[in-house]
Amino acid sequence: MDSMKKREDDFEKKYAHDEELRFKITMRAAKLIGTWAAEEMGKSNEEASNYAADFVNLAMKDKEFAEIKAKIRADFDEYEVDISDNVIATECGRFIEEAKNQIRND
Repeated sequence: MDSMKKREDDFEKKYAHDEELRFKITMRAAKLIGTWAAEEMGKSNEEASNYAADFVNLAMKDKEFAEIKAKIRADFDEYEVDISDNVIATECGRFIEEAKNQIRND
């Protein structure tokens, strides 16, 4: 009986740890993506920081980054940035991987 309780506790701890890692990776990736997009639009450092913070807020409710990609597309259109949806998706994937590496190495 004790071994089942320990196994259950270990599973819950691992789940909590994995969820925390996922959250950190998502937030870091959102910030990286927002910073990249801001740079592509020629925003100043302060504007870029605020813009990236908006992406972090979006990522809290959009774990798949669909809203983030849509926002980038709309903003790139507004700023006349000639970058395709495929490149946006590729960059998002690249920054997610970069965020994973950064979080794991922290």
